[in-house]
Amino acid sequence: MERNKQTSASTTRTLRWGSSAITLAMVLSACGGGSSSVGSAADTSVPSDLSTRGSLAASVRAAIVPGGNGLANGGFESGMANWGDWGNTLVVDGSGASGTWRALRVGTAAGGAAQDVTGLVAGTRYRLSGFALVSDPSETVILGVNMVDQWGNNLAQQAVRITNTVYAQGSVDITAPANAVKAQVYVWKNSGPGYAYVDELSFTAVTGATTTPTTPSGAGNLVANAGFEGGLDSNWQNWGNASTVTGQSNSGSYAVRIGTGAGGVGNVVSGVQSGQAYHITGQVKVSDGSEVGLLGLAFLDSLGNHLSEQNVAVRSTGYTTAQLDMVAPANTSRALVYLWKNAGSGYVYADDITVAPSAGTSAPAPAPAPAPAPAPAPAPAPAPAPAPAPAPAPATAPSVIDFGVVPLSSWPTTLLQTGNASDAYWVEDGVWGPGSLTRGTYTGIYGSTYEQYTGVSPKVGPSGEIAFRMAWKWPVGTSEIKSFPSVVSGQKPGWYNSWTKPGGFDVLLPNGSYSQVYPSGKTPGTFLPLQMPIASLKTQFNYQHMSPPSGMGHLAYDIFLQNTSTQYNGFGPGITHEIMIPLDYWGGYGTYPNRNPQWYDHDVTIDGTLFHVYIAKDASGRVLANWNAGWKFIVFEPDRPIPAGTLDLAKIINYVSTRRDVFGTPWANGNEWATSVELGVEAAQGTGDIQVNNYRVYR
Repeated sequence: MERNKQTSASTTRTLRWGSSAITLAMVLSACGGGSSSVGSAADTSVPSDLSTRGSLAASVRAAIVPGGNGLANGGFESGMANWGDWGNTLVVDGSGASGTWRALRVGTAAGGAAQDVTGLVAGTRYRLSGFALVSDPSETVILGVNMVDQWGNNLAQQAVRITNTVYAQGSVDITAPANAVKAQVYVWKNSGPGYAYVDELSFTAVTGATTTPTTPSGAGNLVANAGFEGGLDSNWQNWGNASTVTGQSNSGSYAVRIGTGAGGVGNVVSGVQSGQAYHITGQVKVSDGSEVGLLGLAFLDSLGNHLSEQNVAVRSTGYTTAQLDMVAPANTSRALVYLWKNAGSGYVYADDITVAPSAGTSAPAPAPAPAPAPAPAPAPAPAPAPAPAPAPAPATAPSVIDFGVVPLSSWPTTLLQTGNASDAYWVEDGVWGPGSLTRGTYTGIYGSTYEQYTGVSPKVGPSGEIAFRMAWKWPVGTSEIKSFPSVVSGQKPGWYNSWTKPGGFDVLLPNGSYSQVYPSGKTPGTFLPLQMPIASLKTQFNYQHMSPPSGMGHLAYDIFLQNTSTQYNGFGPGITHEIMIPLDYWGGYGTYPNRNPQWYDHDVTIDGTLFHVYIAKDASGRVLANWNAGWKFIVFEPDRPIPAGTLDLAKIINYVSTRRDVFGTPWANGNEWATSVELGVEAAQGTGDIQVNNYRVYR
């Protein structure tokens, strides 16, 4: 089913970076993840071909002067000079750190900037440092560096994530491996409701006396049992899959080991003071280069509320120093230092963790709040009809529930049920178009085997909110769309079964047993189907990329309409429409105007979001009632990714019945039934890992 039909290969790789791969809320939920879970660890790299794309990164240095800054225009006082634009960036006045005038702003859509630094010396340790803030506490900005060889392969990567709403300093060290010819220094923010501001970036060789903050006289390490010589005692909370081992220590006899399932450890540190700068270090390594270990610190108030957090990712297979510099914000009562890894095939080891006050002063005082970004110029609404007047601004994003990191596993023949028994959802694997590709170990974009995983959180929010996760590794193959791993609500067409297997799948319940309900086909407690015009049908969501996706694909809603409320056994009968609403996309997949131009019809603004509307039609403009041998296919492609919040699906569905093709034929009769709502990933090719939190479909 070729839903997109790109007219040409995309010439610019759109990256999506997730929020912090593990936030304080996640680790406090002790999500653990069983040791049998299989998934993709959080990634801090960029696609290996990115360094060959000259428009995306600027190579500016022949050599790094020892002790000097290898970055040109690290403070952005000369605008974007020397920096490659990865999208949605602007240098703004009056927003700099430490009294400087300018800073780089990224957002609200996903974007960033990069600069290549050459003249590396193998074995030399380099430090990336900078100041950053986010305008919305739900956002995360990433400062990172990739070590790249002459063929554009990433040899090593390190990154630090910053979530502070006032300027905070972040730094990360990385050692240049053999064959590294350049360091790609980058800034990145994922799509979200706010902006990131970055200033005072530096990339220096660490030789002799370093710029690492020193511990004041008399001030020692605040972390008890920092070297794990006492095992996982009362100081260290075991969040799952953690133990102390010998033979892997950096010093002494013991180190902590985490894996292979998702898990970590946390240590609550007392004696921290608001306004004081702290230096956090640890020796961290991974057993497998595909794994990522996270060392992080979060400041808490007296009630345990999260005030600020940073973490640094490590992918080195030999012990490397992971470090952070943070300032305790106002009302800080204590801190939480933690280690974490996502589910994967290997282990993370750590030793010698320190949190100590830094000599000198705290981070620079924040500059005045940046002026609001000017509203983007609206895209002209093409013929045949002007876009309707914008509806009121969308509702505020729903309150966030902490679900933790959802473990992954392979479920090719099983639906995972989650939610309340009276309002449940099914998560399906959704492989339907693999062609000649077979499930197995992924060997690369031109291989013949794929991997796909799904998972659900056992936790349910007070209003029935759920969390689920999907990860995939797909070669190019012979078909455009290979699968649609998704969460299903309602009665999906074709899934009726007189026995206990809707669509032919077993249903795994939250208690570990399999559903014995028959006949089957509807998610338990669903209020669907609803007949048009629909009075109310809404959805809420909050998604994050657990690792940056490669290749092409999108995260999208898929809604089926039928001319009857009856659910059939066997896909096809009764279906009149399929409506897709993408939330996020990568690799330029489906973006306006890359989608089939013959299908483009008009623009419309619904609840403040500009959609480019496509419908399958022939060259004369006649809407095809039997596209894909069965129904009308419509896409509401957003002009930019839609951030966390709510969508009024009823408005979008009802809008379809107001449109006609060039021959006057209505797109819909207006009495069709909306039978199911799905949110999932259509991956054309490449890899990715998305978790959706606080999700529900409701009236």
